[in-house]
Amino acid sequence: MNFENTNLEDEITNTLIKFLSHSRGKSVVISDNKDKMHELYDNFNSLVNSDCSLLLFEDSNSKTSITNKFQNDSNKRVLITTEYDVNDFEIPDIQLVILYEYNPKIEIFIQILNFIKFKGMVLIFDENFICRTSEVKKFYNFIYNGHENCCNRFVDYRFIKKL
Repeated sequence: MNFENTNLEDEITNTLIKFLSHSRGKSVVISDNKDKMHELYDNFNSLVNSDCSLLLFEDSNSKTSITNKFQNDSNKRVLITTEYDVNDFEIPDIQLVILYEYNPKIEIFIQILNFIKFKGMVLIFDENFICRTSEVKKFYNFIYNGHENCCNRFVDYRFIKKL
């Protein structure tokens, strides 16, 4: 993946801004790197005022209140989190999930895909992305026939700029 003169935080921020301008839905960004999530939060919040809720693992005591605020406050449309919980995805307005250098166990990955499949999309921003097709097919006992009908080992990121 080659983003000229930019970094993943900028690409995610641009994607979120485009999403917010074209949709009334909500978005969740998941990563397990707290420092990068703070950087993303600061980057995004400097461009878009008060649309962002931040949930970090260290704030797990306030998790319920933050999740409730995100769910019930229509102005809070982006949740940036380092803690994945299936219950967070019970929020019906979520239309975009971004996995930012987050490579969860296959069961969690499938839960995320199943939650969003009919109402939005999952974008993966990871410089070390590994296609998960073989794992998903194995999980469901499908016959694995290479990367046909998935990534074909080539990922075209130009569509992200068209959101």
